[in-house]
Amino acid sequence: MEEVIIRSKLAADAGADVCFIEGVKTQQLLELKVDTLASKPVLVNVISGGLTPSFTSKDAEAMGAKMISEECPAARHTYSMPCQCFL
Repeated sequence: MEEVIIRSKLAADAGADVCFIEGVKTQQLLELKVDTLASKPVLVNVISGGLTPSFTSKDAEAMGAKMISEECPAARHTYSMPCQCFL
């Protein structure tokens, strides 16, 4: 995770508008990421079955995240159907 934070900081310094790291496994890591990248908004991916714990939008906001990408239950079925057909 340390290397990912370093690369995110380099991207932010180079002009990235938003910072996103997949797989933030704990509240402490999310807070560290937000603090380290304070100059840019941080996006949190909250998807069922993903590496990031199921933070609620309010939890992520309280930890400093500015954007939350959440799963749409209706889309999960739509997207999984074609995949099942080809596996």
